[in-house]
Amino acid sequence: MLRESAVAKIVEAIQGRAFFDVSDFDLKASTGSYTITYRHTPEYHVHLSHGSQDGALDVDLSPGSVMRTDEYSIGADIGSIVEAVRSWLGFLEIDLHAEPVARQVQDQRRALDELQEEFGELPDRFFTQYEAAEVRRRLDELAEMIRGHIEQEAVDDAERAAALARLEAEIDNLKESAEAFKVRVWVSKVVSKLSGFGRWYGDNRLWLTDVAKVVKPLVLPESADSNDPSE
Repeated sequence: MLRESAVAKIVEAIQGRAFFDVSDFDLKASTGSYTITYRHTPEYHVHLSHGSQDGALDVDLSPGSVMRTDEYSIGADIGSIVEAVRSWLGFLEIDLHAEPVARQVQDQRRALDELQEEFGELPDRFFTQYEAAEVRRRLDELAEMIRGHIEQEAVDDAERAAALARLEAEIDNLKESAEAFKVRVWVSKVVSKLSGFGRWYGDNRLWLTDVAKVVKPLVLPESADSNDPSE
């Protein structure tokens, strides 16, 4: 069990990072070991225990410097312990900041998988000029659907203006790229560019419904209301 002076130094290390509060952590001592757990995500922890060698402590922590977990040994002195905890707090803060980005990537992958499951195999070809024009028209329809949710859900004028400006920029980008990418690549761009707007729907499935309603006739011409006159 760690001495009270060592525990006090660990608490100081936590308090030294403005991002955290001591209440964010569970500090638990048991015979021969000491564990600090991030209360909000218990898989994040640093565990100190007596090492196989005299005068050493084994460290098991998550997240690690690069890998999801790290295991190594340190000296059984207060300075080494505090340094290990400080390093772990740094890794933890970096991961917590990165989690929203990771979730967005996962959401994009899931959304694309769901669209592909609904559409079946996407065509490995470019849009015709007629289809590209139809893409631009239908993107305006999709933008109007999304715009309605933003108008309804935004908490203030500043948030509303920022979201609408970003929506306009993303829609313009998708319009410009309609003839530059093959259909299957373009659909993945729709998901990656617009998936962040799913937050305004409350339920991502509702966002997917709107996207599918607009995109499906474009990638499956047989379901469109009118056929390409060039064919």
